[in-house]
Amino acid sequence: MLELLTAFVALGVVLFISYFKGRAKKQDAVSTALESPSEVARLYLRHAQDADAYWLHVQFRDGRKRVLAAPWEAADTLQLLGQRGLRLSDDDAQLWARHAAAKALAAAAPNAQPAPDRDAGLARIKAGAGA
Repeated sequence: MLELLTAFVALGVVLFISYFKGRAKKQDAVSTALESPSEVARLYLRHAQDADAYWLHVQFRDGRKRVLAAPWEAADTLQLLGQRGLRLSDDDAQLWARHAAAKALAAAAPNAQPAPDRDAGLARIKAGAGA
């Protein structure tokens, strides 16, 4: 039992350290892009199929590639980078615009299928109309 507890604690420590290390790496990439926009070779999007969303990435002129923003941070980060003159390529910008439009449309549209009126169906069956 002690071995299991030790393994669980060790796993928790590894996950904790890797989370903060990855977060620091991402923040470092964002600050580098904001402080030295000339070091940025390109900004690009990567599709995450499991969430149908896009992660924002950067490639620096020295060849390093880093994640800049998770899908829920991408719009704000793109706006912040845009103030420094950094933009997505035309293809990625069109992809981002289509994705944002589809997301807005899905959020604005109510459920297309109204919930069935269960009580009315039961009333018809009881009255003999459903038989």
